[in-house]
This record gives sequence, structure tokens and C-alpha cells, in this order.
Amino acid sequence: MPLLELQNLSITFVETKTGSLKPTIFDVSLEIACGEILALVGESGSGKSLTTLAIGGLLPQNARVGGKITFAGVPLLNLGEKEMQKIRGKCIAYIFQEPMACLNPMRTIGFQICECIRIHNSRLPRRKVRQAAVRTLERLHFKNPEEILRARAHQLSGGMQQRVGIAMAICNHPQLLIADEPTTALDSISERIVLDLLLELQRTDGFAMLLIAHNLRIVREMAQRVAIMRRGCVVEFGKTFDIFTNPNREYTKELLGTFSF
Repeated sequence: MPLLELQNLSITFVETKTGSLKPTIFDVSLEIACGEILALVGESGSGKSLTTLAIGGLLPQNARVGGKITFAGVPLLNLGEKEMQKIRGKCIAYIFQEPMACLNPMRTIGFQICECIRIHNSRLPRRKVRQAAVRTLERLHFKNPEEILRARAHQLSGGMQQRVGIAMAICNHPQLLIADEPTTALDSISERIVLDLLLELQRTDGFAMLLIAHNLRIVREMAQRVAIMRRGCVVEFGKTFDIFTNPNREYTKELLGTFSF
């Protein structure tokens, strides 16, 4: 049984003033096995991020979702918000492409990581929560975790901010990590560091990863399978080697043609 399965997923937005409907995602079906890295690839506006937000129940209130989303045998679309909160951040975690957008500039890094841990471990003593935060930063190769915990986001470089974002995502040992273009805002050196860390963590912890990436070199290096999206639809889905060496759809061929490997 797949860890995550999307069956005929559709997303339609309701215009709040007129009540008119705007279909955006059409009949998307894909699956991720435990421990697998699946890449979601496509041009801007193809629906990649909306698809991943639907998994965690993070779409705005005017979104209407159809089809099925099943995680570890649980139909997520049948759950209420309180039930989703028990899954989101613990079983399914997100890394977003703009680390500053998800870090509170008014709070220390320590407060924010510890809060992520406390939400799903309410009985854990405060000292143990702090220790867990330190261990998580150490796993992200921070040499001075206590100093990082006392810092605020603006005191860190972009690469360090993204590593903190990863720490917040993995601190509860999720089964599925959704990484939405996690290196877009980084320079090439920081990008390499973050990608190597993600691969290291994935191999150690064995979580599945749904990776949104615009850089096809990253996709070819990291993913076992690839789903190609265009205009809200999955137009091609298969093993990475097969997609890159023998694509079936003309759009996939054009997309691959924009990169020199």
C-alpha cells in the first residue's frame, strides 16, 4: 500500500464576490511509497504547490477539493481541522521555498523549534523539549546549536534560515516530507549544502519526500520517480530514468530540452 495516494484530485476556487467557479487542478492521480523521493515538476502555475497544499489541508477557505487523498490508509479529505492538526507537522511536514516567510522575526529560533516539538509532545518536559531542539540542530550540522537557538531569523544567512526550516520540519520525525522548491532562494553553495543534508536525513530517517523542483538536475539526482504537471494536470508519471531517457509526451521533451545535462 502506498504511503500517500492521490486519486482524481481536483481543486476549484469559488470567487467570493460573484460565486463563479475557477477549476485549477484536474484529475491528478499519483502515489508515493514509504521511503521514496517523488519529484513534482512543471512550469510556474502548473499546480504543483496547490497539489501539495491540498495534502496538508492548507488551501484557502474558498477552495473546493474533490477526489481522494489517502495517507497511511487514512482518507484525509474526511478529516476535520482538529484531526488534521494531529497529522500536519508530525506525520506530514513541509519545507517552503522562502524560509523568512515561515520564520517569525519577533521570536527566537529556539522558541519556534521548541513550539513545533511541544505541539505534538505536550507531556514532554520543557528541558527535554530544549534538548530535542539542540539535537535536531546538530543533525543539520550547526556547530553552535545553543547560539542558534538564542538567535532570531535576521541574524542568520539564507542557507542557515533554510536549515532551521528543515529542522522545524523534521523535529517530529515525519513519515512524509513535502519540500516546495527548498533551494530556490539560495546561492549555489548553500543549495548544495541543503540538498546534501536532505538526502542524508532521508537516508537516515527513511521518510518519503515529495519534492517540487524547477531544477531538473536536482530532480535527476534525487528522485526515484517523477510526475510532470502542466495546466493543473499530470501529463506524465514514471521512473526518473525512463522520463529522462525516453519521455513520451511532447511537453516533457520540451521541458527536458531546456536543460543541458
